[in-house]
Amino acid sequence: MTAIIALENPKKDNQYLVEKDDLVGEDSMGLDAGEKLSLDELLHGLMLHSGNDTAETLASNFSEEERRLLKP
Repeated sequence: MTAIIALENPKKDNQYLVEKDDLVGEDSMGLDAGEKLSLDELLHGLMLHSGNDTAETLASNFSEEERRLLKP
């Protein structure tokens, strides 16, 4: 679901900031807080590495409305 929302609502500047709170889970791409990545880089980490940190980074850059779609 995170990938779908990210693809349907990309940021205009294509820069996604990694926040400290995004660095969660055992499966990760190995992101560092403060790092900026493109949507393509994050989707690669999300799908190929099953990166929880990439999912959190994408979600933390979503609008409040988009975040509501992720909640059960």
